[in-house]
Amino acid sequence: MSKANIIDLSLFDLLTETKNLFKGDGDGFALRMYKIDRNIVEFIQNFLIGFFRNGYGVKIDGVNIQAGIDIYNYFLFKSNKPAAMISLFHEAIQTIASTKDATYASSISSINEKELRKAFDEFIPKLLKSANDEFKKLNATELQKKNEEILRTLWVQ
Repeated sequence: MSKANIIDLSLFDLLTETKNLFKGDGDGFALRMYKIDRNIVEFIQNFLIGFFRNGYGVKIDGVNIQAGIDIYNYFLFKSNKPAAMISLFHEAIQTIASTKDATYASSISSINEKELRKAFDEFIPKLLKSANDEFKKLNATELQKKNEEILRTLWVQ
């Protein structure tokens, strides 16, 4: 597999769409929050699955506790492991749970936009910055450039 295909570059479009949804363009509040949650979860899951499956050959099919165990076991006796990304994988499990809790509320007034903003403005940039270091090691130049462009465009560095 080409190193450019570790992660589908079109996946980054979800981040631009999410940034625009936070601005309040279009749909009502509850629908926007639902779309934001969906985009955040889809991005995190597909990014991490692609990273570990296509970048390192770890056979995972989700971002969940079992996949975290599989990643841990895969790299257990390897000296060259993406330690920061492994740690972020476990943090992603919690982040996804938090966004789900934020949007699957009993009423519109109890939707927690702060949790969604935290996932978007804190976790995702941290994920992208850590991944960039790994893209350099994997010689995934095209992906590294796209990653850096998104960080510059959506989150002022």
